Amino acid sequence: MERNVIKIYDFTKEFAVEAKVGERINEQIKNILKKDSFVCLDFSNVKIVLTAFLKEVIGSYIEDLSEEEFAEKIRIINLPEYSNKTMEKIFDVFKKSCRL
Repeated sequence: MERNVIKIYDFTKEFAVEAKVGERINEQIKNILKKDSFVCLDFSNVKIVLTAFLKEVIGSYIEDLSEEEFAEKIRIINLPEYSNKTMEKIFDVFKKSCRL
């Protein structure tokens, strides 16, 4: 599984705030999913995660995949607890906009 793990800290250190860095991680996810069925995003040691960053990292996958498909292909671990609420909001926003 280690080859499928993207350690967010390696890109951001403690602060996952820059959308441009999120775009780079999104590209890494694409590259892994071309070869494998899942990728794991590990947020270990990341203390701050902004919504804009998360949208760049996973927004396109939320738009393109059902929640079930997303859960099968993209695993997110060690996300700071407050960021779990942000993730829920992002899913809600994308689900509503995709229905329009």
